[in-house]
Amino acid sequence: VIREGGHAVVWAGQLQGKLVAIKAFPPRSVAQFRAERALYELPGLQHDHIVRFITASRGGSGPLLILELHPK
Repeated sequence: VIREGGHAVVWAGQLQGKLVAIKAFPPRSVAQFRAERALYELPGLQHDHIVRFITASRGGSGPLLILELHPK
């Protein structure tokens, strides 16, 4: 676990050999998940100081956002 918050837990993981951040939302936070996903999917949001959105999934325990992981 990298960080726990009121709406999600962020884990470090790997996807296709790359380190990623997996942001797991509990089922009660679906609205927060949808809002964040919509933000990451805005056209032109790519910037060196904003983590890149990779994909989203609706896992069995709740929705997930997969983002690039930046070391501290």
